[in-house]
This record gives sequence, C-alpha cells and structure tokens, in this order.
Amino acid sequence: MPVLESEIGVCTVEEESCGPNSAGIASRLNWRPQETLQKQLPMDFCLSLALFRDAEGHRRLVPSGGVEAFFLEASLLGQMILEFKGRLGVEHSQSIDAQRWVFQQQKWLRETFKRTFKRESDLRIAASGQSGCRHVLPEALGRNHHSTAGWTVDEFLTHGSDLAREWGIENPDTQARIRFGLLQAAMNNPSSPDEASPNERVNGLRWLLFDDVLEFESEQVASVRTYYDRISERLAVAIHKHRNDTTERFGDWLIKRSDGVIHQIAKAKKDGGTIPQPMVRECRIQMILDAYQSMSQCIHVAMLEIGNFLPADFSNKELQFFRLLYRRQEELGQLPLILLRDHLCKIGFDPLTNPIPDFSPSVFFTLLKYYSEMMWNRRAGDRGCKRNVGTSVVSKTPEWLQELVSTKSTPAHDAVVNEELHFATQRLSEHLGWACSCDDTVGHHFTDTEYKEHTVISADICCQNCACRETVNFTPEIRSFLASCDDVT
Repeated sequence: MPVLESEIGVCTVEEESCGPNSAGIASRLNWRPQETLQKQLPMDFCLSLALFRDAEGHRRLVPSGGVEAFFLEASLLGQMILEFKGRLGVEHSQSIDAQRWVFQQQKWLRETFKRTFKRESDLRIAASGQSGCRHVLPEALGRNHHSTAGWTVDEFLTHGSDLAREWGIENPDTQARIRFGLLQAAMNNPSSPDEASPNERVNGLRWLLFDDVLEFESEQVASVRTYYDRISERLAVAIHKHRNDTTERFGDWLIKRSDGVIHQIAKAKKDGGTIPQPMVRECRIQMILDAYQSMSQCIHVAMLEIGNFLPADFSNKELQFFRLLYRRQEELGQLPLILLRDHLCKIGFDPLTNPIPDFSPSVFFTLLKYYSEMMWNRRAGDRGCKRNVGTSVVSKTPEWLQELVSTKSTPAHDAVVNEELHFATQRLSEHLGWACSCDDTVGHHFTDTEYKEHTVISADICCQNCACRETVNFTPEIRSFLASCDDVT
C-alpha cells in the first residue's frame, strides 16, 4: 500500500480489484493529518476519495462517503490548513464554523429550486396565464452568432433529441430531450457572471440557486443588508440557547425546521422590535450565499492539498476536470463545480457520474441560468393562471383539503390529516407519473403547502428517503381528481 506525505498530511493509496481498462473504482486515497496536527481535527479524521474510471477510460476523484459528508470534511480540512498557515484568525475561524451550519440549511429551504421539467406541458403556459409568451423558455435560449432568434418549444426538443443521440441515447424520452436541449443551448451561447446584466451581477448566484424570493430593487437590497447584522445577532442568541443540544437535535432545529427559527427571529420585540418575516427569509438567503463562499474557500484549499497526491500519469483532461470540480472557478461565481452539483442534478446532469465534458465552466453557468429563468417563467405563468381562475375552483376543493387549515390542532386531528395526506400523495404521484430518484413510494408526503384564503393552491410532494421534491399546483383538474379519490375524502 503506497504511502505519500506532505508537511500537512499522510495519504495512503489502496488499490482496488478493478482491471486496468475496465470501468469502476481503481483505487482509494485516504488522507489523514500529520500527528502534530491531529488535535485540530476530529478524532480519527480521514478524507477518503475514490479514484473512479468511467466507461471512456477517464479517471476522476469522487467522495467515498457521499457528497454531503465530503462538504463537511473538506471544509474542516481547508479551515485547518488556513489556520496552520496563519491565514485565519480566531474570530474568522469561529465565523466559518457558524457558516458551515448555515450552509447545511440550503437543501431544506422552501426557496431552493425544486421543480423539474419532465413533460412537454411543463414548458408551455396555459392561455389563462400568458402575458405575451406561450412558453417558459428564456428569450436568449438557442441564440448564437449564427442566429438572433430564440428557439420555439418544438425546435428546443428537436435539438435535445439530436444531442441525446450524440451522447448515446437512441430513444430519448421527453425529460431527456429537455435536459439535452438545455445543454445544447448552453453550449451554443455560453456566458459567465462578467457578461451578466447589472441586476444579475448585483444579485450574483442568488438568482441561479433560489426560487420564490423577493424581487428587490437596488434600494431594497440595501435594506436587507441593514437588517443583516441584527438578524445575525438574533440567530447567534438563538443558537446559544441550543448549545447543550445533541448534534442530532441541534441540526434538526436549525436545519430541518429552520422556518421556526425564521418566525422566532422575526417576532422578537427586543433590540429594535419585530422584523418583517419576508425580510428575515431574504437575509437568511444572503447568509447562505455567504456560507457558499466560505465553504468554497475551504474546499478549494483542502483540494489543493489533495492535488499533491494525484496519480503522476493523470492526463490534462483529467487534471482540468479535477480543478473544475474542486477548485474555485471565476466563471461559476468563485465556486467549485461540486458545490453546484445538487442544482445540476435537478436538471439531469451529475458531474460525478456523467462523462467528463469538453466544454468550459461557462457552459455550466449558462445551463443553471437558463434553468432558473425557466423556473421564474413557470412561476409567473402559474400565478397568471391563478389570478384568472374563477371561484369555481374553491367549490371543487375536497373537504379534507379545507380542513388542513385548522386553528386548533389536536393529536386525533393530526393523525387523521396525516393518513389522508399519505393517501393523497400516493394517488397524486401515480396520477402525475412522478417518481423520485430513489424509487421510494412509501415516504411521500406534502410539505411547504401554500394557502390563499384558507384554500390550498400549491404544495410540494417530498420523499422522506432522499428529500427529492416536486411542486404541484392545485389546478381545477388536480382538485377534481383528488375529489374523485374515495380513499382521500
């Protein structure tokens, strides 16, 4: 077993049984700190990465213990290295500790993009919701130096089919055609943050990563920053009160049930009085974006260290992809690609398993940009439909949905509602043909339900197993379907 060393750590290389020319895990790199630095990291700390060889013979390093564990371990390692080299003071180090917790909230936020585009109907806007455009595709999608006109939906799907076949998918379904249509459009006209509009530059990655947020003007953005310090102080006080919680209980309170924290901060009357809840939510998004940059710096530094132990025969393409995946990229808002993996997976591209691309980081930026624009356009179309829906929608609402808005909750009421919601999610998932990535159909439930005048207008179907989500708008057709289900009435 080869053992390699640096002034900071020791790396052992474990060879696997994968043949020299076959796909699979070729070896594992296990990094541990030098004995003199061990006390600065958790006991028995080990950052383990698998050297994976794909079907084309290209190698890449992937986290052995999962991406979420990698984020925490790599950020801890990067923080330790920064402290070791004297580039991090005590106060800044404590700030990184707090931002690591804040970062973990991002996947649980209702503002995180959840919608996926699987059907052609997802791309088209009903006549009642149109405001000059019949589809959700961005105006610039499909433009290049040969053409200034954007694609129609049919052209978009045709280009998607063509690229999918080039990637070896002979009979792509609609979801694949949408995925590859986005990729083809991004490859045709890649852009970077430097080429973004003034408004996009001010808001940065916020517009790429979050949905359903306040559309602030420039002076309102300044107001958010005015509240930022006060909200941060209140959050610090709330965290201090939970300092004796177990790690599991603390994480459940701060991360999985963070909406309660938002309410607590907004309603506090001391130290300046109450704060509008939307402003608190917006400030939390800004905190998470700051946490992204903190995590980015630490992961970048950690993987500079890991880069010392890459195989000597790594090709230029393999090296370039390693740097793209784990080091800060100016074209991606100073983030390494792996920090955007969750968002790319929602589009259908996993950088850890898809073939190593030949295109630049700007293509990934454009891919996310187009996806976020489609989300905003879809939401605008849905809101237009809601505004034009008559009162007949309310009359079709099943009684069990109306009862979800209960002023007094009791254990008996909650048990009935939970059972009805369980049946409803199963029936609705089957009706819409929706399934999450883990293929689990037992743990689906409604979450982040949105009400208007005591009427459910939208909800997320969420998988408890893998946290995959799908937003469902309660259109007249959906309400009529649920009303017809005997087991949820």
